[in-house]
Amino acid sequence: MKKIHHLFVAYMQPSSAEGRKTIAEVKRILRQYPVSVEIRERNKAEKKCCWKADLVITIGGDGTFLRAAQFNERAMMFAVNQDPRQKVGFFTRASRKDFARKFRKIMEGKYTIIKSTRLETSINGKNIELALNEIFFGDKRPYKMCRYLLNIQGRKEKQRSSGLIIATGSGSHAWFQSAGGKSFPITSRKFAFVVREPYEGKERYAIKRGIIGKKGYLKITSLDDNNMVVVDALSRPYAVPKGTTATIKIAKKPLYLVSV
Repeated sequence: MKKIHHLFVAYMQPSSAEGRKTIAEVKRILRQYPVSVEIRERNKAEKKCCWKADLVITIGGDGTFLRAAQFNERAMMFAVNQDPRQKVGFFTRASRKDFARKFRKIMEGKYTIIKSTRLETSINGKNIELALNEIFFGDKRPYKMCRYLLNIQGRKEKQRSSGLIIATGSGSHAWFQSAGGKSFPITSRKFAFVVREPYEGKERYAIKRGIIGKKGYLKITSLDDNNMVVVDALSRPYAVPKGTTATIKIAKKPLYLVSV
């Protein structure tokens, strides 16, 4: 197992006494080990924070984990649930009560790595940040329909709908599933999509959902000026004006999730 020398810790500002205790406990435990540690509030994290890190630790819920994952290309990640009573913790593997024991195992090399698939998105050939959960394509105004040309590996169809959700295995357990998609393992080297509320008047769409293999792609060419792409429901919206194409495929770099 890889030796850990440099840590980066991203935390969410606590809103409860338990959250404050969790942050204090993690800091206390980390001081006991001969490692360098950089700690930042999650909204102040940036890409260079993870350049030297061997391990990124997040203290919060899934939102904090996803935020840090957007800046992380190579380091392993371990998530601590700041307050299990309040935070959704699909990715979290520890809490205040068991962090000391689990971090000791990590430092001893007694852990496993889960390779979680990520998505790579380019807009007219320019890459944006990687997605761990999902990509959303739709109108900037959620109450408006969007128009686009959908291209699934050469199979094309013009559509109007409330947008598309394109998900990895981890994302298939979240928004994607709520929109009618089926969940699949987070380690799967496939991704899936679902069309939200397709508007079918005189026409009936043949492409409403599907699964795409690791070498496949999905392209969406905007037919409106107000369309956008959002990564993991966290990033700023990326404009996809009329005539612009967003291309989505499996990223070469998975996320290395530490489990003990």
